[in-house]
Amino acid sequence: MKAIIFSLLIGLSFVINHAFAQAPLPQQPAPDFFIASDTIEINGQTYRKKITSPRSRDVNKLTLNSGDQVIKHALSRVSTATGLVFVTVNNPVDARSVANALKLELVYAHGESAVFSAAEEQNLLTLHDQLLADSRIKAAKVELNSSKFGVQ
Repeated sequence: MKAIIFSLLIGLSFVINHAFAQAPLPQQPAPDFFIASDTIEINGQTYRKKITSPRSRDVNKLTLNSGDQVIKHALSRVSTATGLVFVTVNNPVDARSVANALKLELVYAHGESAVFSAAEEQNLLTLHDQLLADSRIKAAKVELNSSKFGVQ
């Protein structure tokens, strides 16, 4: 009796599995491929700029503008340049004068810390180099948002 029930259960599971195997598989969305570009260095780390069309490959070779997307390696998240630059100044009163000299918007300043916002067309790599070359600046860092803790 047990053997009959056991064989019926095996046969029933075979029929159910066969029915599911015949159902069409759902189509997965195409992955977001990008063309590999030359490496750029942002905040001392190497990234590749995400280029979605072959035409734009030579146009923006070594630039990083607000809204550009970069990737560290194949398995990392895509990060977006927000256009914000975090800066540590030597003297707290220098933040506004640095922002005016480089045509930046001063978003936040408290003590030696300041946050500047660059225009969309401004190259963040050259801006970073200009900030580090300025004697009034201790440190500068370009913000990259990977949406790690938010909804992608």
